[in-house]
Amino acid sequence: MRPVIGVSAAWSNETWPKKKHEQDFIPDFYYIGRSYIHAICQLGGIPFVMPPQSVHEEEGVINQIVNQLDGFLLSGGGDIGINPTDEYVPYLIEQQRHRYEFESALIKEAWLKDLPVMGVCRGHQMIVEVLGGEITNQPIKNHSGKDGISDWDTVEIMPNTLLDEITESKEWKVNSYHTQAAKKLPASLKVSATNQTDGIIEAVEAHDKTFFVGVQFHPEQLISRDNNSVSLFQRFINEAKNEAMKKQSIHK
Repeated sequence: MRPVIGVSAAWSNETWPKKKHEQDFIPDFYYIGRSYIHAICQLGGIPFVMPPQSVHEEEGVINQIVNQLDGFLLSGGGDIGINPTDEYVPYLIEQQRHRYEFESALIKEAWLKDLPVMGVCRGHQMIVEVLGGEITNQPIKNHSGKDGISDWDTVEIMPNTLLDEITESKEWKVNSYHTQAAKKLPASLKVSATNQTDGIIEAVEAHDKTFFVGVQFHPEQLISRDNNSVSLFQRFINEAKNEAMKKQSIHK
């Protein structure tokens, strides 16, 4: 059985706001990086793209969406108006308000149902903030690689964590590129990896959930060349598969 993995998408109007004279000429669209979809398909899941939408239109919609999913992947991207030389970086909700509200509601519902969840880059930051942590609003230096493939950081994996169990490694060369980072974690999360150079939090996980993981880097881009990335995604898909089988047994 292939599990259904919901993948959060971004909205072009929020990532690249139109100017007034452009409103009638440039179409808007929802989008998601192909690498997320490819990783899910290659490792046994069925991707289900979820565009940001109003969470207030109808009561129970978020619950209905989550009930249809076996896993949930929070994608990255969306840091509008950010210049690495700026002294202030807009908070996540300031960057993409509709997306923030939609993903926030999904995270809270998935948390209550113990649904397998993985957050990547911005998705990692969303998990931290929505569950009660804090994200920096000052730009992070030296973490802005051009493509996320040729620029690498070394992270230290914390012992006795899920990430430690999955990778069986003490160190991991990752493609970390971002302008914000987790500043303070909520009590429900723990650090599972830090950057060896500056100590920035590169991965988090829940204390008491089956699989609720956030990574600041982009393992979906490394499936073809990095065993740890494959192992992480495969564990996520496997946990979602267990969720799908559980739901099937209940409905029989």
